[in-house]
Amino acid sequence: MKKKLKIGIFLNSNIKLQDGHIKIISELINSDFTKLECVFYYNVKKKLNLLSSFLYNFIARVEKKYCLITRKKEQIIIKKYFLQIKKYFLNENNKNEFFKDEKIKDKLENIDLILILEKNEFIESQIVDLPKLGSWVINFGVDEFIFAGFWESLNQKDITKVEIQNIKYTTLKRGSSIIDQGFYSTKISSWFSNRDFILEKSSILLMKNIRLLSLKLKKKQKKFFSKNKTKPGFINLLKYVIKKYPKTLFRKTLLFLLYPNNKIHTELNHNPWNIHIGNKVNNKLLSFKSSKRIKPKNNQAWADPFLISYKRDDYVFFENFEFSKQKGKISFAKIRNNSISEIDDALDLKFHLSYPFLWREKNHFFMMPETGQKKCIQIWKAEHFPKKWILHKTLFKGQSCVDTTFFDTKNGQRWLFTNKSNDKYNDHNSELYVYKTDKKFNKIIPHKYNPVIIDSRIARNAGNIFYNDKKEIIRPSQVNILNFYGKALNLRIIKKLKIDCYEELQSKSFYPNFKKNINAIHHISQNKNNYVIDVRYKNLLSNFIPE
Repeated sequence: MKKKLKIGIFLNSNIKLQDGHIKIISELINSDFTKLECVFYYNVKKKLNLLSSFLYNFIARVEKKYCLITRKKEQIIIKKYFLQIKKYFLNENNKNEFFKDEKIKDKLENIDLILILEKNEFIESQIVDLPKLGSWVINFGVDEFIFAGFWESLNQKDITKVEIQNIKYTTLKRGSSIIDQGFYSTKISSWFSNRDFILEKSSILLMKNIRLLSLKLKKKQKKFFSKNKTKPGFINLLKYVIKKYPKTLFRKTLLFLLYPNNKIHTELNHNPWNIHIGNKVNNKLLSFKSSKRIKPKNNQAWADPFLISYKRDDYVFFENFEFSKQKGKISFAKIRNNSISEIDDALDLKFHLSYPFLWREKNHFFMMPETGQKKCIQIWKAEHFPKKWILHKTLFKGQSCVDTTFFDTKNGQRWLFTNKSNDKYNDHNSELYVYKTDKKFNKIIPHKYNPVIIDSRIARNAGNIFYNDKKEIIRPSQVNILNFYGKALNLRIIKKLKIDCYEELQSKSFYPNFKKNINAIHHISQNKNNYVIDVRYKNLLSNFIPE
């Protein structure tokens, strides 16, 4: 058994443990490559004047009650674990006083890595140089953790960035090294939700890089010179309240008046997803302006369309979301002259289905729909195409995976791409995982740098991966920013695809501006002559008061 890395954590005893802290600590405890050795407590109080403190506490009370998702069971487990773990207390008035305590000094020198979960004055002391592998700090772009995510939410920034920095006392003035970065869709409706979300998600970024450290896999590090933003004062806190709360209250009131007995207000903010069908010119995608809209039936939304041919017919399989049942099923239709006919159901199960990824091997058809709600990936085989399917194989049991796609390279390799979530927000937009597999999915090898992408602007899959006319591998992906699903559609070039190397470059983006009143697009599938996409149209409410 490989030796685990001994980890120590710096925690502010003046701040109550957040769910994101608990998530990080849980990952460290349950990991097969880390051992949480000890906790170093320091006490730094938030420095706010009376007016700012009043506004902060008002915002905290409102948003903790109405905006946050809590994790009570794990809090109890961690508190029990904390009773057993060794704790040390550092004096903030004398950052180097620990040198007088040989026990603290010895402990620091005998652990492998210190994790500092928020920027504090101790990173400017020699403490950070004592562990064998140094010290890492999670930087949320502000001087004090309690204000993480504030500026991005207030200013409606597309994404909120999190950095892991490798800090050294001897080089602090010249800048710290950036080990890795994560880019997350900003939750603009609530600052506390945004703060909680990025802290929660940072556990994946952190554990990925600790795993790479344990495997002695090197990553290129960048120098960090940019300044963190300062804490907001009274005026900015007041500006936040004025900007966010009246609009949110008005929207919720309007929704209640329009749909007093309806439980699906959020879905009714927009018209349902629609499918568009179009022709390619000389086997090339030029624009979607000429595509033809296929409206779903009443009480349905149609999305995630995939094209496949059988005999002389082209079929489109798609997610058919029924609002009355609040779940999706997989339906299909024949395509003729950019219209559809003979609509029927292929899979209608007790749980939600979407993203019906399809392929053919010899005379057999297979489908790998999104079954994230079931916490697995299911592969179905056509017993009688296109309507009758039987369960063929189950992968990734116990894991929530969505929009799973595989790609066969010209040299015979098969690569599986999926978007996972193991956080309380059920967010599948931020991370892309890649696996190398055999043709029958019996041997699945994770990429050494999983997740290979941590960026909500490019991570989530959006349809079949394909070769273009330049023989480049193109991966469609979604743009998910500002807490909005389907802001745009990317086509990205996979430049390097090896088990220990992955690299993508942007090729093209399609925004939902090619037809009037479209506000979202997030999927594409194509064959030699045709393409299908999905789009969502604005309605009166979304025009009147957008999210």
